[in-house]
Amino acid sequence: MLSRRSDCDDWEVQDEIFTYLDHLWGPHNADRFAHDYNTKCKHFNSKYWCPGTSGIDAFTVDWKGKNNWLVPPPNLIPKVLNKLKQEKCNATLVIPEWTSAPYWPMLIDEKGNMKVFIVAHIFFQGENLTKEGRGQSGIFGQQFLKFRLIGTKLDRTVKEAIRNSGIDGDSYLYGLYPKMCELLINSRSDNTVKSYFNAFKRWERFISLHGHVALPAQPVHVALYLTDLVNNGSTYHPVYNAIYEASKRVAPKKTNKKDPVTTDVLIELCDNFKDCSDLLVLRDLTMMLLCFAGFLRYDELSSLRFLDIDIQDSFLILHITKSKTDQYRQSNEVIIAKGSTIACPYNMLVKYTRLAGFSSHENKFLFRPIYRSGELCKLINKDKKLSYTAARECLLKRIRIIRPGCNIGLHSFRSGGATVAANADVSDRCLKKHGRWKSDSSKDGYIVDSIEKRLKISQVLGAQSVLLVNNFDIYVEVNSAARALLIDGPVFLTSISSASDSDNEGQSNLKRRKLESSKET
Repeated sequence: MLSRRSDCDDWEVQDEIFTYLDHLWGPHNADRFAHDYNTKCKHFNSKYWCPGTSGIDAFTVDWKGKNNWLVPPPNLIPKVLNKLKQEKCNATLVIPEWTSAPYWPMLIDEKGNMKVFIVAHIFFQGENLTKEGRGQSGIFGQQFLKFRLIGTKLDRTVKEAIRNSGIDGDSYLYGLYPKMCELLINSRSDNTVKSYFNAFKRWERFISLHGHVALPAQPVHVALYLTDLVNNGSTYHPVYNAIYEASKRVAPKKTNKKDPVTTDVLIELCDNFKDCSDLLVLRDLTMMLLCFAGFLRYDELSSLRFLDIDIQDSFLILHITKSKTDQYRQSNEVIIAKGSTIACPYNMLVKYTRLAGFSSHENKFLFRPIYRSGELCKLINKDKKLSYTAARECLLKRIRIIRPGCNIGLHSFRSGGATVAANADVSDRCLKKHGRWKSDSSKDGYIVDSIEKRLKISQVLGAQSVLLVNNFDIYVEVNSAARALLIDGPVFLTSISSASDSDNEGQSNLKRRKLESSKET
């Protein structure tokens, strides 16, 4: 086994042990001491290069952010424990129970108990615990080991902090620890947590490269990091995460906003494939039409399951169980009417579900990856949603068949539907509810006003200008007549009106009555 110190370490645990521990403490996603012929994870590290390796020498790579599977050579166990302590990462460590080994005091406290960072442990003893490798496996290649193996789950994060705070492991407060962790994780949406994590990893890589630690962070180091982001012309998003107002003024790259998809584009695209019965094509068309008609975000679309759809005679209902603006899972319903054009989302969805072979009791993801085998084209049986990257590639490829070089993205369908509805004078309240927007500013960011709507502003202003000019002419004429009448004596203006419809010359009629002055006056 590569990533070992000698050939006598070329061994591994039986697959049954890994499967058991992976079910118990997994899933594991990184095997740090492996080779291409015995790795337990897709991502693995080796001592020397081999096909598929993710990195040479496990101690030179970052273990954080992974659930690590560790079966190191015994002489490397102290080094492994030190790296786990330094990086505060999660791992499952399988080691021999050698109480006289140098690493044993690193695992056991003065009272003979496992140290606080060992969340759980399991002993294995008997035959066929290990498997021989291609080299000399030494004592680990024997059918029956004379010692026990220990599988330990290591967590150097929240649990260690709980124990170090003086809380006893048998107390009521300690029993609240798992629930606290669950609440902390669920306090933010998955996308928010992912965004925070990526932003932190970017900061960590930067400061580590310059020989300093990420935590605890020094304020001056953070300030220098923000300066580096702006100085290197970083895109708006990471700069925004770091510093909001300054980035808007100095970040050199501007946002390239995508164009909305129009109804004509979708009708033309569906017309091109009107006689097609390929499941892949129908899946892509159905996704486009639902996003357009339902104002769906991609996360909402990809999370739809078959039983989330309620098909009625003249409309269908999409039950959105998870949405960006519905973090408390109050659920939303999106109602889509049955249309009359070839780009009707109702008819396309019915056609797709029938061809895909969904059954009434099946509740798998509606849009899953598709595999081909000869003329066979089917959704994969695994309940796995279609990834954002794959969906974007498939949908944009279809659109560019009829609109090559267009500037669109997955949000273009949501924006396009909202734009068409807004320009058709649908009420703002219905728009916000249908698109699950909480504020007018969020809604308005998706809508592109038509040229007719934009021209209407200046057209109205032009009409008002003509009216003002006409009224001014009437005022001048009336005022002149009034001054003329005042020469003969006091005048009472009873009414001023514009010319009647039959008066082609457009002259104003001035009705007046001359009052006799009293002798006293």
